[in-house]
Amino acid sequence: LDGWYRQSTEFLQGSHLLGEAVPPPPSTLPLDMTGLHQKCVGSVRQAEPLYHGLMGRVLPRLFQGFWPVVAFVVLSGLLFGAIRSFVDPAWLGLNLQSTPRDWQFIAGGAGAALSLATLFLLHLIAGRRALPGYDKLLQLAVDADTAYQRWLVVSKRELERQENDLAHQHDVRQYQRDAALARAEDRLRTRIQAAGARRDEEHQAAKAHYPARLAEIERTRLSDRQQAENRFESAWRDSLLRREQDFRRLQVEFDQRVAASRQVCQQSWIELVREWRTTLSELGSTADSLGEILRRVCPDWADVARNLEVPSPPAVEHAASVLSSAQSEEDNSAVGDCGLLSLGRIVADLEGIEHGTSPDPRLKTDRTRFDLPILVPLASRPSLVVRSNGASRAAATRVLQTAMLRFLTSLPPGKVRFTILDPVGLGANFASFMHLADIDEQLVTSRIWTEPSQIEARLADLTSHMETVIQKYLRNQYQSIEEYNRAAGEVAEAYRVLVVANFPTNFTPEAAKRLVSIVNSGPACGVCTLVSVDTKAGMPREFRLADLEQVAFNLVWKDGKFVPSEPTLEAFPITI
Repeated sequence: LDGWYRQSTEFLQGSHLLGEAVPPPPSTLPLDMTGLHQKCVGSVRQAEPLYHGLMGRVLPRLFQGFWPVVAFVVLSGLLFGAIRSFVDPAWLGLNLQSTPRDWQFIAGGAGAALSLATLFLLHLIAGRRALPGYDKLLQLAVDADTAYQRWLVVSKRELERQENDLAHQHDVRQYQRDAALARAEDRLRTRIQAAGARRDEEHQAAKAHYPARLAEIERTRLSDRQQAENRFESAWRDSLLRREQDFRRLQVEFDQRVAASRQVCQQSWIELVREWRTTLSELGSTADSLGEILRRVCPDWADVARNLEVPSPPAVEHAASVLSSAQSEEDNSAVGDCGLLSLGRIVADLEGIEHGTSPDPRLKTDRTRFDLPILVPLASRPSLVVRSNGASRAAATRVLQTAMLRFLTSLPPGKVRFTILDPVGLGANFASFMHLADIDEQLVTSRIWTEPSQIEARLADLTSHMETVIQKYLRNQYQSIEEYNRAAGEVAEAYRVLVVANFPTNFTPEAAKRLVSIVNSGPACGVCTLVSVDTKAGMPREFRLADLEQVAFNLVWKDGKFVPSEPTLEAFPITI
């Protein structure tokens, strides 16, 4: 508060609004410490807004330092210019022109006089507005200082009174403590003397009774020891007898359990050998029967190669006529009978499997190799999805080519038609299949398709074909195109095979959705799908690869070769 008072005084004196500051007499102040404290704190709180309001005024700052001179010069110049420019001397009864030097002196003097009058008026206004607040601030400063000084005097008196009271209380407490300590020492001495007397009496009594008590204890000890020895001897003999009996009983039980375990082990071995040989026999029979089905449904590539020959032009014409007649006659092939197609075979060799064979002669077998064909049902799961990357892209294309050849060699002539999409290879990967167009363009849909618009158009054609099959052929009478073909006879519908290389290149999100629809709904309509997927390429928006793989036979690239994605099959070599 003293700082605010000094700063306010310096501020007003610097503005020439205040001369020598004369402190006023203090106001009526309370006499108690609490009232004086509240008065001092209240004066400080009341003075703070007065100080900030006083220091924030603008007019007093106009009269500090050189600002009055600057304001006088600026205001005189403005008034001089205004009078000289806008006031006519004739208005004042002066017979002068507006340009003579006399009129300029008159205008300058009038501007200076008006400027002084204006500054004097502003000075009066600034004083009238600032001095009342300053007087209140000065009064609060005097009241706060007086209250503080009186509070110091009153608090010092109160402190001296409380110190005297505390000193008196300390003397009283000291006297009471000394008296209580003396009484406690007297009681302690009395108790110690009484305890010593009792101790002496009890010691004399114990010395009188000790020999007799010691003799009695010794007699009791000897008697208890003799009884304990007698009980121990009896218990020891009983324990030896029970141990001998338990040993004989456990030996008999052990012999019985060993005999039973040997019998169970021998019987388990017999059952294990029988189950092992039965399982191997069933596996061999299954492999042989599946191999027979494979030879009927899908001949070995060597057999196919022996039946191939370079066609002459007459032979091509003959093949076209055979194809035409095959499309009009009922097919009685093995594929039509069983509805299966081979995509390769898995070689299960017991010698190559950890613990696949046993050194025990009872588990020896003459056959350790089983060739199991991979047969896919055309009516439910005829699709193939091959995952590849940059290094395995060519190998994935060869897998698709092999699967296409298997369709050609397993299905009747004219009963398979390919739609080939090769956006990366631009058709070079499947150019050899274009020789089929020399016989019938429908076998390869006239060409290989590469552009996004062409891909969407071909997928739309297949979707339209599926709608036609469902609405025209299957309806609610047949479950699949296979059932329909068996009943249709001469008008049997051909299988469509969609071949997609390096998906998802040039596939739009709409085309990807159509592909998923074809893979899921195509088998019943006779539409099979062969897809190689480039896993390094970004998939279309809102597309999940699992939607393709859930209804297809899946191959993945691992350790330089393609293996089935099923964990139970990936350890076995596969031949496409």
